[in-house]
Amino acid sequence: MEVTSTSPSRRIERKERLRGEILAAASKMFADRGYEAVTLREIAKEIGYTHAVIYQHFPDKWHILAELSRETIGLMVQNFDAIAAQHRSPKERLFATSRGLIQFCISHPQQFRNVFFGPENRDGVRAGQYINDIGAPLF
Repeated sequence: MEVTSTSPSRRIERKERLRGEILAAASKMFADRGYEAVTLREIAKEIGYTHAVIYQHFPDKWHILAELSRETIGLMVQNFDAIAAQHRSPKERLFATSRGLIQFCISHPQQFRNVFFGPENRDGVRAGQYINDIGAPLF
């Protein structure tokens, strides 16, 4: 009888896939119901796991929102960089990136709501300050 073990690369792939499932479920739930209304148990139930599994990937709900925010801001930075590279004058760049922001928000409403309408306060830090901190590369 041969005993097989899961290769390290397969374990990493499975772990990343589960992390992605957690983020996708949380993103939708936060956007639909609001960050404060969603629990880790509900996220876990949505993806068919116990809440203990989520703690293997994130220490708490706030860190899930932080990861979602980082991903969204990263997409916005890429989008803005591509737009800015197409326009030479500052005025054209300003108008184009403004239109780009509106188009991004329309195309990604769930991410926009999560990032910009997340919790008001976390450990004394207002959501607006948090967004300013992670969004600094945009400006």
